[in-house]
Amino acid sequence: MQVLVIFQKSDRKVIATFEINTIITEMNVLVIPGVSYLVSSKKDIFFTASNGQVYVKEI
Repeated sequence: MQVLVIFQKSDRKVIATFEINTIITEMNVLVIPGVSYLVSSKKDIFFTASNGQVYVKEI
């Protein structure tokens, strides 16, 4: 399973995640200023801050 993660570039705060049950080999991405995305098969790419916000680890 792959995970698509949408996050803010500035502080890597997670905006949304999507679990994908099929392997993605190609996709078109809409560019939104200040926002980035990551497709990963790893599950340990997140951490939760003391305030409850979820962030993407540096990988």
